[in-house]
Amino acid sequence: SRITAVPQFEVGTAPAHRAFVHAQLRLLSGRTPEAKKDLSERVAQVLRRLSPRPAGVMVQLSVEIVDMDRPSYVKERL
Repeated sequence: SRITAVPQFEVGTAPAHRAFVHAQLRLLSGRTPEAKKDLSERVAQVLRRLSPRPAGVMVQLSVEIVDMDRPSYVKERL
């Protein structure tokens, strides 16, 4: 798991206070579209519950599933 804070960002072009929470899940390929949809919905549900909602700020939430090519993936413990 990794969390990255983005110190500077721009969301859209309207002069409004905006922020975002984005989760990217990188999974080894092979899961069905239904399994990926279920997983992204579960992650979004947790983010909805735990994400801060500052007054006067519109927070956008998104979840992205990325397939990693199983045959070319390498993982080692050194």
